[in-house]
Amino acid sequence: TRIGAFRQVQGHMGDFVGDKVEAAELKELSRYLSGLVLASIEDVFLGAKKIQDWFQQVTKLFNRVQAPVAWISPLGFTCSQPYRKAETVRMASKRQTVTLKTGEQPIMDKGRQSNGFPPNFVHSLDATHMMMVAERCQKQGIYFAAVHDSFWTHASDVPLLNESIRETFVELYEKPVLQEVYEDFCVHLGGQKV
Repeated sequence: TRIGAFRQVQGHMGDFVGDKVEAAELKELSRYLSGLVLASIEDVFLGAKKIQDWFQQVTKLFNRVQAPVAWISPLGFTCSQPYRKAETVRMASKRQTVTLKTGEQPIMDKGRQSNGFPPNFVHSLDATHMMMVAERCQKQGIYFAAVHDSFWTHASDVPLLNESIRETFVELYEKPVLQEVYEDFCVHLGGQKV
């Protein structure tokens, strides 16, 4: 996102020239450079930018019908992100003011839906890959452990694990993953053009 790129550039710029440049100027330089970085990424990774734009359009459609963005992972798991606006109460004391979440409104939180869907979709693909590797390791009779996208086994089984990781990765992405999620969206959105 623009904010994420800005923060990263600002952090690196601060490390390099933060003691030589005023805070306001550093902010402006970071804003300018992060814009250049994002533009160059869009040029280099045109396909990824098109997917990102499509994801934004799809999220808008889900928001318009007040439905959580939902899809089926390649393993067949239902994925849903029911981000709703929070109902809150502000409590003031002599020392501080605290905002407490008391529930959820029926209205979708458009910002969280929009910002959350791309990484959540990628996480669902990562989880699919991890499960495929775990299944293959079980069939091979080797021990397997994982946290997110870090996979472990006994040292003597590393060559088998490496082979399993590569082969299942290819197996997963030989499938038309985006076509399948497109078809899911069409079902969830009642046949609307996505």
